[in-house]
Amino acid sequence: LKVATAMGQFESIGIDLLALCANDVAARGAEPLMFSSHHSCAKLDAQQSLQVNQGAADGCHEANCAFVEAKTAEMPGVYNSGTF
Repeated sequence: LKVATAMGQFESIGIDLLALCANDVAARGAEPLMFSSHHSCAKLDAQQSLQVNQGAADGCHEANCAFVEAKTAEMPGVYNSGTF
C-alpha cells in the first residue's frame, strides 16, 4: 500500500487483493465465483477508489469471477489522512 501510495498508482492494489482471495479459494480446491470490495479510508478520493476498483474488476475478469459490489466508507479518526 505504501508503494502504491507513493507512486499514485492504485490499480495494483485491487488486482492484488483479488488475487490473494482467489488463491485462498483455489488452495482449497474450489474456483472463485464472486468478489466484493470494501474500500475504507479517512477521506474518500474518488479517483483513487476508482483505480482500486478497476484493478479488482480486471482481476475478476482474469479469474473468471463476478465483481458483485464495491463499497466505500469514510472513517475519519479510524484511519490517518492518506492511508487505507
